[in-house]
Amino acid sequence: MTSFSFFWKKDKSREIRNSLREIEKKIKNLDGISKQTDAVINVITKIKANIETAKAEIKEKAQEEKSRPWIDTKFDSEIEKLADDEANALTKLSNDLDFYNDLAKELTNDAELKDVVNQLLREEELISAREKQTEKRFEQMEEETIRIRARTRRVAPITEGVTGLKTSDGVKWKNIVCVVEQLGGWTEPAGKHKMVLKFPNSQRPIPASQDVHSGIIARQIKDQLANFLPKYKIPSQAKLTVALASGDLHDAA
Repeated sequence: MTSFSFFWKKDKSREIRNSLREIEKKIKNLDGISKQTDAVINVITKIKANIETAKAEIKEKAQEEKSRPWIDTKFDSEIEKLADDEANALTKLSNDLDFYNDLAKELTNDAELKDVVNQLLREEELISAREKQTEKRFEQMEEETIRIRARTRRVAPITEGVTGLKTSDGVKWKNIVCVVEQLGGWTEPAGKHKMVLKFPNSQRPIPASQDVHSGIIARQIKDQLANFLPKYKIPSQAKLTVALASGDLHDAA
């Protein structure tokens, strides 16, 4: 089964998954049910010790995802709910581990050991299944954000020659336009500059020019974003500069 990872990517949460996933391998070469049982109990104890830290990591991951500029603020509460669900799942896992630990202490044969191991493996499969659904949901959030921004975007044709235009440091203006559109901005024709960039609630268009550095454009865009995005959604100038160069807003993460 393919193992998906979204909320469970940080240190202790990832360690929990690895411990569950590798339990069978860990006891495979141990001689006797006593040593194997001890190994299972040690794994359970180790996982239990990481539960609370893993909860904090998942909450931290949710805050990171809320800050992504390519996901609309309307999804903030849903992201928090998804993280809460995973934290609750960790609480349930902790309780289930107590049960598995009791079973392990009373093992008398290989069949009973195998049953406990299979239940631990099943816990990891459940995590992976939820992570797959979560990853899919975040993809849908991003797609819906694009649709939301497209509805408010004013699309204007880029005049001839703009597609070959670059900034003073060699960044293609077509890449800049891609990022601007991903952020909810648009282009309009504008005389000698051939086009300008505009954003919602802004009265100061950004002209396209070969005489300006992409870092300056990034700073101007950052200033414009403050007119319609909350502060936690606005990338730093440095990260925006990287995204403008590649033409992909994801590089501003």
